[in-house]
Amino acid sequence: VRPTGELICDLLIDLWSNILSSPVEHCNTQNPYRHDFRNVLKRPNAIGLLVVTYVFLLSGCQSEKIDNSMIVGPADPVSFSQDILPLLASSCSGSGCHIGQTTSGANLSTYSQVTLSQGLQYGRAVVTASDASTSPLVDKIKAQQPQFGSRMPLGRSPLSSADIAMIEAWIDDGAENN
Repeated sequence: VRPTGELICDLLIDLWSNILSSPVEHCNTQNPYRHDFRNVLKRPNAIGLLVVTYVFLLSGCQSEKIDNSMIVGPADPVSFSQDILPLLASSCSGSGCHIGQTTSGANLSTYSQVTLSQGLQYGRAVVTASDASTSPLVDKIKAQQPQFGSRMPLGRSPLSSADIAMIEAWIDDGAENN
């Protein structure tokens, strides 16, 4: 099921495409498909659609609040020591977990333990540097039904999509000790 806002946006795009792709009658230009503002306003229902588009965009902008702390880009490389380790420590610790002990072959306490851990269920390293999509760690925290076992962290709320994206970015960038 697609969100209503996405459906309305697609509808507006289709309507504008139809308006802009049809020629204007009684147009005084060499090219009837030329899109200057006067020609667009001569098209049927263009002014009404312009108002609806403006109101939709304005209401969408007011309801969306962006948390800039969730944005990680090229200027902000993910740091293992500052971003990943604190996240692992807060999410993967506790009784029978992966901080301070090895459980199911995975110990996520330090950089070397994370990169050297061999997941018993997967039979390979839990982190595949430069390839988050094949890393067992990502499978365990991202998939609703991981390839093996249960979604992690076990018995807790799943990590946020921003936290998962940060771990994926770190792995895709080579899983460096930075």
